[in-house]
Amino acid sequence: MRTCRRVLKTCFVVAALMSTAVTAQAVDLPARPHKGPAPVVAYDWTGMYVGGHLGWGSADDLDGFLGGGQVGLNYQFGQWVAGVEGQFSWSDISKGGHSIDWVSTLAARFGVAFDRWLVYGKLGVAWADFKTPNVSESDSGMMFGLGAEYAFRNNWSAKLEYNVMDFEKDNIHAVKLGVNYRFAPLPWSRY
Repeated sequence: MRTCRRVLKTCFVVAALMSTAVTAQAVDLPARPHKGPAPVVAYDWTGMYVGGHLGWGSADDLDGFLGGGQVGLNYQFGQWVAGVEGQFSWSDISKGGHSIDWVSTLAARFGVAFDRWLVYGKLGVAWADFKTPNVSESDSGMMFGLGAEYAFRNNWSAKLEYNVMDFEKDNIHAVKLGVNYRFAPLPWSRY
């Protein structure tokens, strides 16, 4: 029994000494560099893009679908984004022999970016082709618009936009849902 107690005491002492030695060794290890969270990189809206859109347009008692494409160029400085965009839409806005066959716009775009969200306004010129049973006439006017765009992938974004086009003949209101593909950044981009 005494021998058993001595063996147990010896085992406890050896275990205590070994744990002290391991702790002392751990203190002597070089410090590991701290790895914090990965840096957050804000989305940059700078660059050229092309896309397509579908929507609904109305003018007086006419209404119908429209669809087409857009091309644009943005430059982001800080949180602000400035650019230019051209759009062309084929239109089914019609009623009783009166129709608007196409609408086109060229506008400056100004917005505020919240990482992958862009809220913007547009101001520019618009053209449209108005048809009656006897006459087909193109007209030009002013346009303004409001929209929001979200970059759901690095090069892809979706947008919702409302435009008002003011012509001498009529005002056209259009709501458009679109998708844009943004090309590789241009040389002056901050990527």
